Amino acid sequence: MQAGDALFLVDVREPGEYDEVHANEAINIPLGTVSAQALAEKGIKAQDQVFLICRSGARSMRAAEALSGQGFEKLFNVEGGTLAWVDQNLPHS
Repeated sequence: MQAGDALFLVDVREPGEYDEVHANEAINIPLGTVSAQALAEKGIKAQDQVFLICRSGARSMRAAEALSGQGFEKLFNVEGGTLAWVDQNLPHS
């Protein structure tokens, strides 16, 4: 992570999945609606660091691929997704 850059955690699962359990501070933007415009509506700019998370990593990888074609360059897929996040006992609700 680069110092001074804004950092966002975006959960691309469906709202029901997000409501069951999610990483604290994660913003829910379902994969079907992920776009530069959807992120901009949440205050996320193309130059920000965006960490994408889903259940296990597959959907977040697809989201990263879609956003990379829309000007985002600092995209990171959270390996193992929410399952790994919870297993590691990282902050979640």
